[in-house]
Amino acid sequence: MIDQELCLNFNFKKMQCRKCQESCHAGCIDENLQIKSTDCNQCGLCLTACPTEAVAIAGYTSKALTDLRGQVPQIGIVCRKNNSDSSWPCLGFVDGQLLLGLVAEGKEVVIDTTSCEGCKPDVAVYLKMIVDQTNGILRAAQKNSVRQEKVPVKIQEKGISRRAFFGQLLGAAVETVREVARPSDSRPERLERSALRDKVKNVFSETNLHQPTAVFTGLSISSRCQGCGICTKFCAPKAITSIDRVAEIDLFHEPLGCTGCGVCVAHCPVQAINLRSADVLVRHKVITAQLPRCSHCGELYQPVNNAVVCLECMLKNNHAILR
Repeated sequence: MIDQELCLNFNFKKMQCRKCQESCHAGCIDENLQIKSTDCNQCGLCLTACPTEAVAIAGYTSKALTDLRGQVPQIGIVCRKNNSDSSWPCLGFVDGQLLLGLVAEGKEVVIDTTSCEGCKPDVAVYLKMIVDQTNGILRAAQKNSVRQEKVPVKIQEKGISRRAFFGQLLGAAVETVREVARPSDSRPERLERSALRDKVKNVFSETNLHQPTAVFTGLSISSRCQGCGICTKFCAPKAITSIDRVAEIDLFHEPLGCTGCGVCVAHCPVQAINLRSADVLVRHKVITAQLPRCSHCGELYQPVNNAVVCLECMLKNNHAILR
């Protein structure tokens, strides 16, 4: 399902985000962002594509992610096809920031893609790109790379105590009762990754990249910018910030905080903003915008939308504030 409270298209009139639909090779997401669950192959690619984590698929839960993070001494990411005990239906849910977050916790990470090409070729291509991009950042940060190899299935010990046996039996019974009691139209739990993103920001913020990376979103602003600051107000994660210097405004961007949602692009009144692969990770100044002068009084002002006069002159002369 898609949570309309989080989906950009249901919160901003100007947004026409189609990232989930474009990522879906099964064609189960229509133009109205309705999901035909019977066609879904649970690949998880839409989970990584959605910038607001509005998409939820059965089998991908925050609890499963917590369990994954608790693995020692290394984390083995494997799908159910390769290990029936795995929590993950497929590995399309994996993105570069998730891998970096696991490494940031001091873990050695192995991802099992041995069956991907024969099972879901689109997922195999995606994962190869993501692991290569992630490892580029890890090399720059002088940290161990994520390995793509077979994750061995853990063999349970043959011996089991009487207490453990009945504990497992009781646990299975409780889970069965929950499944029966749960409404048939219950909403799947969302897979939230905010804790791992915070880890990434703490560990990799000073990493000097050797080349641009698609793992994070970069931002450029053209000289058309008038310093209205609307982008800073629409940026929910506060990845775009500003410093007012009276006659001009400095605009900053933090790639590690940016979700690549594109809300700033859609709402820029002069179409000055573009998103691209990040070439730096540290918070940095993107542009110094010179404030325009009011066409009526000649004073410097911070424009509202495409207005050519300052707010004071608008009110004084009964101009429409928004054209």
